Amino acid sequence: MNKMQKIQVTAQAGLKLRDGPGLAYRMLGVVPPGGVLAPVEPDGQPETPGWLRVEYQNRIGYVAAEYTEPWTEPIRFEAVAIAAGFDPPVGTAAERAGAKVWPGEWVDANPYGNFYQLRPNVWAVHTGADLNLNAPHWDADKGSGVYSVAAGIVATADHFRHWGGLVVVAHHLGAGRVVYSRYGHLKTIQVAAGEELERGRELGTIGGEQVGLANHLHFDIADHVLAERPTDWPGRDRARFREHYFDPLRFISERRPERPELAGL
Repeated sequence: MNKMQKIQVTAQAGLKLRDGPGLAYRMLGVVPPGGVLAPVEPDGQPETPGWLRVEYQNRIGYVAAEYTEPWTEPIRFEAVAIAAGFDPPVGTAAERAGAKVWPGEWVDANPYGNFYQLRPNVWAVHTGADLNLNAPHWDADKGSGVYSVAAGIVATADHFRHWGGLVVVAHHLGAGRVVYSRYGHLKTIQVAAGEELERGRELGTIGGEQVGLANHLHFDIADHVLAERPTDWPGRDRARFREHYFDPLRFISERRPERPELAGL
């Protein structure tokens, strides 16, 4: 992350702004979840690992870095092409043009809405699909390409704790409606924030091992919540899950593009 790039608070209870780099320093206030902070150049003192000097509401102080992530300026959609159809995020070009939303031998190992154990004693509702390919051999998905499901503009392209490489693409559906597709656990990223994309543009390659997971693509589709916080995760909160996340299999199935070249085949 660029040290001078704005950041936002990820802690669900907010983040304390202190007058020095450590828990022993006086608290100046609390920055709410999603609050945007502007990094400030060091004041000549040695930097303290794990702490960032920032400005918030005209006050300069320090926050714990582990509860922040890069902030991306909201996208203006006036000149962005409307997404005319959605395809799968994985598979060969021929497979992505086919009838199956999870194409070829790809399987969803953790479907939308599944209540599962994220780690010992931590359970969550799964927001999308975990796409795996184990044919013609085990772990065949490792390093496979990941593709934008529809035309749009890159809202986020960065690396995050627990996620590895993460790309979020905003799709304009017309009449002011925007949805966001998220592609997580990428080994490599091949796009940049602010870049306009056509459907099928390669975004990166599948990973997972780099964050201690089996190789797979975490893929989901949501509303503005991914614009406000690209690493959003509702955990056990089923109401928030239902409010913000769409079933990606159904969403894509209902919005496949017309392909005149395949008519009559």
